[in-house]
Amino acid sequence: MSRARANVVMPANVRPRGLKPIEAATYVGVSLATFEKLVREGTYPAPVRFGRIYIYDRRALDRAMDALYGRAGSGVDPLDALDRYEARYANAARSTSR
Repeated sequence: MSRARANVVMPANVRPRGLKPIEAATYVGVSLATFEKLVREGTYPAPVRFGRIYIYDRRALDRAMDALYGRAGSGVDPLDALDRYEARYANAARSTSR
C-alpha cells in the first residue's frame, strides 16, 4: 500500500525548522559537497534520520555558525523569539483572511 504525498506549500513567511541536505547547504552558504565535508569534520551537526530522509535542524546550524564566529554562549537563542513572532504573525494573518 502506498501513501499519497501531500503537496503542501508553506506560506512565504514561515521558515521550516527542518532542512533537507541541499537546503541546509544553501542556508549556510556552501555547496552540498562542502557542507557534507563540514558535517563529517564536525563543523556542522549531523542530521536526524526520519526513515529514508535526513533532516538538519536550522537552529542547530545557526548555533554552529555562531560558534564559528565566536558568538556562542549567550544562552539566549534569538531565533526562538523570531520563531514565536513569525508564528504569531502567521496565525494572525490566517485568522484575518477567513
